Amino acid sequence: MLYKSEKIKLLIGLLIVASIFVFIGISTYFEKAEDYNSLLNFDTNYSSYIPENYLDEVIDVASLDAHLIMIDKSEKVVGFSIDNDAVTSFNNLKDQLISRGWNYVESGSSTSSSFYKNNGNYKWLFVNCVNVGGETSVVLTVD
Repeated sequence: MLYKSEKIKLLIGLLIVASIFVFIGISTYFEKAEDYNSLLNFDTNYSSYIPENYLDEVIDVASLDAHLIMIDKSEKVVGFSIDNDAVTSFNNLKDQLISRGWNYVESGSSTSSSFYKNNGNYKWLFVNCVNVGGETSVVLTVD
């Protein structure tokens, strides 16, 4: 049989444990709400404006007849779509990059690879082309 003081301690312990679970639940809810908010408002994290130095040093995306152009806030990741298959798109990009002074690094893939150069704001570039719904999704990542 429990004494009154033991019952009070047990009740307080149960309230503390319940409060911890409620706090964890509320915290998880707010974390998920932030994730949903970033998904719903993705346009605030991306822009369709590509900086002038990127166009000069890497590639002029408009010359590729690209559409759905998006660039992240760091201005290091550019994505767009092209109306060709991935292999053709990659080869066109590779030729243009080489003509702009980028060095091609063989990767064993026909649709993605790294490039580098020794001068300019951008020294490393990764190109990835993927067939999506009859066109190519291209992602360029620079550093």
